[in-house]
Amino acid sequence: MRTRRAPAVVIAAFCCAVLTGCVGSVGGAPSDPRSGGGLAYGLAPQPDKGTTFQADVVLVDGGASSVRSVTADGLTWTLSPSAGGISDLKPGRVMFLTDRGVGRVVAVRTTSAGVAVTIGPVDLTGVIRDGDFASQGAVPITNPVVHSAAGAFWADPELQRQAGVAQGTGADLPAVATRGSASAGLPRPPSPAAIVADTVKATTGSFNLTGSCCGNGPGVSLAYDKNGLSMAGRVALDMERPTADFALKISGGTASAAALTVRGAAGISAKLSATAQPNAAIHGFSPPLGMDFDFSVPVGVFFGVPLNLVVSQRFTMEVNIPGQAHLDAVGKIKLGSSLGFRYADKKFSNTTSASLDTSASLTATNSIAVGISYAAFDYNVRFTVGLGYLGFVAGVYLALGAHVLATVGAPIGFNVAQGAQDPIEHCKSVQGELWADYGVGYTIPTPVATLVNYFLEAFHSTPISTSGGLSHGWTPVFPPKYEVFPQSGFCVKK
Repeated sequence: MRTRRAPAVVIAAFCCAVLTGCVGSVGGAPSDPRSGGGLAYGLAPQPDKGTTFQADVVLVDGGASSVRSVTADGLTWTLSPSAGGISDLKPGRVMFLTDRGVGRVVAVRTTSAGVAVTIGPVDLTGVIRDGDFASQGAVPITNPVVHSAAGAFWADPELQRQAGVAQGTGADLPAVATRGSASAGLPRPPSPAAIVADTVKATTGSFNLTGSCCGNGPGVSLAYDKNGLSMAGRVALDMERPTADFALKISGGTASAAALTVRGAAGISAKLSATAQPNAAIHGFSPPLGMDFDFSVPVGVFFGVPLNLVVSQRFTMEVNIPGQAHLDAVGKIKLGSSLGFRYADKKFSNTTSASLDTSASLTATNSIAVGISYAAFDYNVRFTVGLGYLGFVAGVYLALGAHVLATVGAPIGFNVAQGAQDPIEHCKSVQGELWADYGVGYTIPTPVATLVNYFLEAFHSTPISTSGGLSHGWTPVFPPKYEVFPQSGFCVKK
């Protein structure tokens, strides 16, 4: 057995097989995922023993060196017309250019800039027919490559509204697409340059965001100042020196065994400090936040196939402040030191556990207001080892979905209830729950899928699905838990 490695890439090993069942061939390509063409567009697959591709997979020569541009949404790759294999790209086939430039072809057209190939998501088993993948030891989740989708049409709140993305709650908003002018007027700027960094700045509507990853875990900080409301906050998966290990076996185009474990977790925390100005009672929702960047950690080139561990986050928040007031809201969920799952013999097993950190949440939550104030967070963080770009990564995945609600009652008003500890007493409450999903495949946030389908109408393409592959589905890690403080007077939990 032998392994090919890119410089500075963490180890992993692949089993042997024959690289067959694909159209085209591949030539020389960058081998360092954190510099040059590898950083810009990813690493190309290489002919080697270890993997059998599906028959409709087209390997395009040159990898990053064949790329002339990529749109910020990651859907259209403009390539050199002289790249080997490019003439084999047809709608319905799968393009495998690099570990990021992989997807099912929707449209191919020749422009003055080159050959523009528009792709949609594809499951990993739609690319690989046979392969046996496994990391050797713990892979440090450090030194990530930042992929920014700044300018992508599906991150624009106004376009979300035009396409029929409905307002709601949850880490994934319900959405309905309207029929109409499809891609007319959609902005499609080039993709921002990928960088090696622990943080990235982004803007969604009036929200200024700072995403971070990975030494202390992934997180997103926000700042907002508009319409009489000033806010600063952060949602994060708190970790210490996180690592991951994974395994995947694909036989005959079906995932027969899989596992992913992420270690070093401490908990999920959400905090918000908000101030409403006079005559500015607030009750509002955010658009989906954090969808315009991902962090990618190269984990190795496995007998010709480059894989990355991609960390993505998104969240929504709801805030209520009854007029001029200040709110400090905190919610925390404790996690076990390891998160993960295994799949074998057609059965899943979950190794993730969690509980509500009641004391920390209630102690830090407070308000100065004449009525009830609250902040609610719905946070989704996802780890995927596989292939793809931005929100379209397919592979072995583990996702966590948390809901946290912190509420403070009005401190003004005499409480004469029997047993009250203080005649001017206000109640605090915290509620939390955690869900997990895992499997081998992909899941696209509903707002993104809605906007992508809105765009693809111009190509008369079959609408993309929000998910594909082998999925356990969302399952509760711990059910909703609700705590109130103090346990006296009218603050007693009912």
